[in-house]
Amino acid sequence: SLRDKNHLSSSLQKLFGEKPLLMKELGKIGYPVIPSSTHYFICMVGDAGTFRRSLLIKHTIQVRDCTSFGLPEYIRICTRTPDENQKLLTAMKELKQ
Repeated sequence: SLRDKNHLSSSLQKLFGEKPLLMKELGKIGYPVIPSSTHYFICMVGDAGTFRRSLLIKHTIQVRDCTSFGLPEYIRICTRTPDENQKLLTAMKELKQ
């Protein structure tokens, strides 16, 4: 599918289309985000390692812990499908409480 330029373009367009809503909703929940020009961005969550483990164990959601980038309070989130983004938002809202 990587050789299929139309598929790749369509997929990236969908990801970029979902990104603003996901970032806005994370902000509403109380997670500050840092915008980027890609389909992923970083989000402040406190202890990134603990947060990442909680998402993975409790919700089977994988995000990137940015500690290795020198940002121990941030995770990197990739925009996904609307259903997957909603699952992430629900899980992060739960972890915020």
